[in-house]
Amino acid sequence: MRWKAPWTLRRARRSLASWRRTAARGFRPGNACVWIAYRPLDFNIKEYRMKIAIRPMREDFLLKVREANLDDQNQKVVRLTADGGEPCRDVLRRARPGEELILASYCPFTIAGPYKEYGPVFVLTSPSTEVVDYQSFPLPKGSPTDYLREQPFVLRAYSKAENIVAAELLEPSSAQAVLNTLFEDSQVAFILARYAAYGCYSFRVERG
Repeated sequence: MRWKAPWTLRRARRSLASWRRTAARGFRPGNACVWIAYRPLDFNIKEYRMKIAIRPMREDFLLKVREANLDDQNQKVVRLTADGGEPCRDVLRRARPGEELILASYCPFTIAGPYKEYGPVFVLTSPSTEVVDYQSFPLPKGSPTDYLREQPFVLRAYSKAENIVAAELLEPSSAQAVLNTLFEDSQVAFILARYAAYGCYSFRVERG
């Protein structure tokens, strides 16, 4: 089903188009009232905050690595003690020094094809009871445990058939605008965030 922009966003776009037509004709007394009526709606529509949902890691994967010590490629997992700063995909934060971690190969795809990938991820050795916000993009807030930091990262958009549609290298400050643009394409079913330097999987984003 094609994603439809909310009423407020559609109204803003129509208002902006009307203002541009008025501006092109010039601000004559006969059309000055149009400018007054629409000026309050003159804002940057790219800053509209689309509702998103971050999909948690698969429960079968977490159970398998913790209980059977095997990853998505049926390889033995690596258990280690955190130095601090390792991105823990199960809690969307960086590890604290001394925490016990598992390093394992993970696949965020379900359909066989040329774009199906496996990659290394860190998760906590034991299930955590901490509250994880899956409704907000995990932008940096200046904490040592920030999941994303003030560094470039990658968003890759995929279709329902799990073929890649588009990709963007971006800074955290432009994340919302890029998400809006990517999700405006009806072909896009979900987006994967990846760390730019190592290329590792970070999390999966869907429309909220």
